[in-house]
Amino acid sequence: MKRSVLLILTIVTILTASSCISSSVESEEKRVSIFFSVANIGEDIQIDEDVINIEEFKFSLDRFNLYAENDVVLQSSGDVGAFLFAYTDEITSQRLILDVGLGFSDVEIFTGYEIFFEPVENGANILDADFFGSGDNYSQVIRGTVNEVDFEFKASFTFEKFYDINEVQLTDREETLVISKFIDLEDVFVDTSGNFLDPTVQENEVLIMQNIEQNLIANFGSESVF
Repeated sequence: MKRSVLLILTIVTILTASSCISSSVESEEKRVSIFFSVANIGEDIQIDEDVINIEEFKFSLDRFNLYAENDVVLQSSGDVGAFLFAYTDEITSQRLILDVGLGFSDVEIFTGYEIFFEPVENGANILDADFFGSGDNYSQVIRGTVNEVDFEFKASFTFEKFYDINEVQLTDREETLVISKFIDLEDVFVDTSGNFLDPTVQENEVLIMQNIEQNLIANFGSESVF
């Protein structure tokens, strides 16, 4: 029988939409840290005769689950409302999105990670107005230029995605499960035939979002605190 254990997030502050969410728990406990980076942001991407340049790429997760041995499921707290992953052309390395204590010392081996990609709900503790609309709210916001003309792409796409962690083990009390999320923009704006998916064309929205779902990569490891 599967038992569910709540992953406790003690929130200190959310200063901006892309601020790191961290806990006030002392460092001498097992933790989880989530990082995010985007390849080819701020770079001209040539696709046939078109050139796209992305200046800002951000999305929201409603929640996430960590799967551990013995059918334990660690769930992110519903009190947070949303996790925003934001990256701009002014950032040069991966950024820390979340760093919290797991709250359970007896959990050692992790086997899976599941994300829930959802539009931000009204009333969520999020300061980024880009995710709120007059009708539907948004899960994805992209800004940049197509052939040197400014554009803004917003979508309310929803999906769930599971990643196999392949048994990352935290044996020491002060170790951290490190999750590095990554996407390459060269994979986002082309269809299966290599044709340009212009984000200013509404009919391309579903294909662009499917590319994001398919190419949003997560790598896993562990890190000790010294």
